[in-house]
Amino acid sequence: MRFEEWASENLKDRYFSLIARLKGKQEIADKCTIPFVPYVGANYCDAKPRILIIGKATYGWGKGDEGQGSGALNDVLDEDDHALWEHLVELPKEFIEGEIIPYCGGEEGHYGSRFWIRIYQLAGKLLLDRPISNERDLQVSETCFKSIAWSNIFKVGALKSEGGNPKKKLRDIQKDENKNEGNAFEEEITALRPDVAIFSTSRAYDKHIEDLLPNTCMEDVDPEHEHLKIKEIEGLDTLAFRTYHFQYYSNEKFGQVVDYICDRMKGQ
Repeated sequence: MRFEEWASENLKDRYFSLIARLKGKQEIADKCTIPFVPYVGANYCDAKPRILIIGKATYGWGKGDEGQGSGALNDVLDEDDHALWEHLVELPKEFIEGEIIPYCGGEEGHYGSRFWIRIYQLAGKLLLDRPISNERDLQVSETCFKSIAWSNIFKVGALKSEGGNPKKKLRDIQKDENKNEGNAFEEEITALRPDVAIFSTSRAYDKHIEDLLPNTCMEDVDPEHEHLKIKEIEGLDTLAFRTYHFQYYSNEKFGQVVDYICDRMKGQ
């Protein structure tokens, strides 16, 4: 079963339940984004290796003025269940393949930041053995992004006008939802079957990862690579790392992070 079918059968009700809980807290609902269903590139299932990138949350989300045009939760609350699920599934594809790929192919005016450039560099190295470089190529960019999966620790973030990353109340609602409905986040990772999962979240999110993935633990890497600020995550049945946020690293240091991950994958 492909991930999209699995998600429709296993995640849809959980997302609707989360939306219902957010809708019941109006002081939060009008300040947060539409929930994020994982992006799974069209070529992900056949990619070698399968790469799953996990960020903190949708930082503002979407297109339009100030990055919020297609991301406000209140915009979709009146849709029926079928239309809502179709929108949740389509939004990540529109975002990646409509906003990110053109930018990483060199077209200005689309959504882009160092975070996305670093994903492009990382995927290029792991998939194509392409050197870490800011040089952008539309065909290479499309190949890279359509061959990865991308998710987030928190499926609902704050609107960009509210700071982007979710504050405590919004985080707690999602943690409680995870406990009440079962560990959807861990099941999601298992269903995606990545060869490597990379959490670009920094140590500030370690507690959130441990709360949402209670069967995992953080392990220090060997002292020789301590300066890269990487932790290995045990318990996911796949090679998994927590790095600092990709934007934190200098170009040289990020290249070293990617080389470390490549070397660990070769050693499996």
